[in-house]
Amino acid sequence: MLREKIGIAIISYAFEHAYQCTEALIEVPDACIPIIWDDYKERGKAAAKKYNLLYSNSLDYVLQVPEVKGVIISSETSKHLELIKKAAEAGKAILCQKPLAHTLKECDQIIEIIDKTGVPFSLAFQMRYDPVRKKVKELLDLGVVGKISALRCRHGGPWMLDKEYMSYPFRSWLFDPKCTPGMFMWEGIHVADFMLWILGEPVSVTAQIGNIVTDIGYDDTGLAVYRFKNGKMGIHFSSAVMLAAENSLEIYGDKGVIIQNYGDTSSTEIYRDERAVALKMYSTDFEEKKWKEFDFSSEVSQLNRKKAPAYAFLDYIKGKDNNPITAREGRKSVEMILGAYKSNREERTIYFPLKDN
Repeated sequence: MLREKIGIAIISYAFEHAYQCTEALIEVPDACIPIIWDDYKERGKAAAKKYNLLYSNSLDYVLQVPEVKGVIISSETSKHLELIKKAAEAGKAILCQKPLAHTLKECDQIIEIIDKTGVPFSLAFQMRYDPVRKKVKELLDLGVVGKISALRCRHGGPWMLDKEYMSYPFRSWLFDPKCTPGMFMWEGIHVADFMLWILGEPVSVTAQIGNIVTDIGYDDTGLAVYRFKNGKMGIHFSSAVMLAAENSLEIYGDKGVIIQNYGDTSSTEIYRDERAVALKMYSTDFEEKKWKEFDFSSEVSQLNRKKAPAYAFLDYIKGKDNNPITAREGRKSVEMILGAYKSNREERTIYFPLKDN
């Protein structure tokens, strides 16, 4: 007996991870893409032609297609609230690209919609599905590093130095102050979510964010130091003018150390040093004073990371994955980034929860 395929509609290709999600769904035997929508007709029609899909410029029509059981929303972040509302009211399961929204007010409205309609909802933070980061979480849950003193996480790329990348009209919103608070939001949100996943909610943040080498948008580089309960520090470095990089995660504890190499655009889209390893750790429990290495050489491509949320979304719809990344978690990561921006503007440490965003 042939298994019925789960129909997922792609809602907008404004955010480029929509392309990787499309490719992931095409590859999965029990999934299909009955139709796609984009309010930018040229962009939508181009995607439909590329993947041999049906395109409609009517969102209402797409949400009425019986085969569509869920949607992947990859629009400009400023449109998330409107699109989530329509999809939820149509009873569709939703996977939304990050960040959830740009204001806490909109985050709260989205949470209210999800709670009211009860539709399955998750956010597409691909680093939670990265096999290396999942191993890190597993090691930390086992207590291998003991009491954590500090975590440093870097996530960045070279986009604002890439004239060809910047020239694509449908990417311009990422650098438009009218559409986004800045690079530290749309890029740094990955780090905020990871810190929440690993360390829990922070109590304060001190940050420096701005344009260092470009005059595009509000910022191209940012650094933030978050303090967590029990004094733990999370050091956040994000940049869109980062040509190349290697070390992307360091975790220091009183019994061990974990280091991740590679893991973002700056470190995965250049020649990889064959001597480097994706993940290594040191522990005082080791008999010899040397690093233990973990081999993830076949699993750490950036393409696989970007596809991963689509696979997890399908499992969620099928009831195989009961750990979606919730809208409430998405709100917390947005609050972390907004706190960093506020710290930079006011040149002081900001305490959570925020009271005026």
